[in-house]
Amino acid sequence: MHLTREEERMLDGEYGEAVRKAMELIVSIGEALGAERLVPITSAHVSGISVSNIGAEGVELIEWFARHGGRARVRATVNPMGFDLDGVIPRDPREWSLQERLLRALSAMGFHLTLTCAPYEHGNRPGLGEHIAWAESSAVIYANSVLGARSNREGGIVALAAAITGRIYEWGMHLDEERNPRVRVTLRGWRPRDEAEAGLLGALLGLRVREVPLLEARLPGLEEARSLLAAAAAWGSHALIHLEGHTPERRACVKCEKVEVDRAELTAFHEEHFDDIEGSDAVFIGCPHVTIDVMRLVEAYAEKCGGFRIPVLVAAPGVCKLRPSAQNLVILRGTCPVVARLESLGFDKIATNSLKAAFYLPRRHGIRVAVADAKTLLRYACNPRSRA
Repeated sequence: MHLTREEERMLDGEYGEAVRKAMELIVSIGEALGAERLVPITSAHVSGISVSNIGAEGVELIEWFARHGGRARVRATVNPMGFDLDGVIPRDPREWSLQERLLRALSAMGFHLTLTCAPYEHGNRPGLGEHIAWAESSAVIYANSVLGARSNREGGIVALAAAITGRIYEWGMHLDEERNPRVRVTLRGWRPRDEAEAGLLGALLGLRVREVPLLEARLPGLEEARSLLAAAAAWGSHALIHLEGHTPERRACVKCEKVEVDRAELTAFHEEHFDDIEGSDAVFIGCPHVTIDVMRLVEAYAEKCGGFRIPVLVAAPGVCKLRPSAQNLVILRGTCPVVARLESLGFDKIATNSLKAAFYLPRRHGIRVAVADAKTLLRYACNPRSRA
């Protein structure tokens, strides 16, 4: 791998031990992948900051980087953690103590504690063609597909090392030719009507398509695009989908394989994988984290319904200032039920509009899942006399 003089100095330890170790990691992985050089990045986003995922050893590793002079050279944000900031979900005292240590170490290194899986909504919004190093699957696919930035699906520690060095290996989504669509997806006589159907389509694409796809159908709006992209990243391994009206570098699909999806296939997939909404113990909205528009929708229903008859869990960024305003409206700041310990809340079945959540909840927590759009979910959760 060719390194610039500055990169060689980083690797030789002239910028300190933390930079040396971080550069060693980046170079080693890049060489294993066959990358010819490194590229400067403009931002980083680190996942895997939940103590339930990384344990005490992971906390100690990140504290080591902070103690040995590691500092973010670029705009750097962090993913949700395993605890909400307000203690709504019960905390194990030992794990919470470790989590606080981890947050202090990240803050000391200059990472912004946004605690969100949607950093592009909260100050970390790269532009077209910018090289970045992000480690949250739904954020990576959004950055590539909607913002036109360039990132692979990095591991959390790789994104941390990239933030400290300001470099990432030039490979995969950083290369122009790797961003070309290889599969053309058409919809036979239909298009998604809401974010839940868009998510179901994204899940199908994740399962059926391995190469970069181009979707020949216009989605109703950006919320549907977010849902489709997050689902495709969770159910498959996609980092980029070319979307009509959303992808700034949307390209023609030359000599592409063709995949067709009809509504009957979508319906069959829904019925095979998910429960009916009736009998759900709770509703979950906010995977990826809610936007302002969705939060306004939730609040409007809360007011109209006079509160909710079952818990409505809303996952929001740690930087938000929202507080519950109605009965059974539960705002989880800085976390997500996907990574939090839900067993203490005793839910058997959760209804959600997120196909990303629908992928992880059964696998991580053994919870049955129902899927519907946000308006249907909120009507279902309404107090009985207020349903409409």
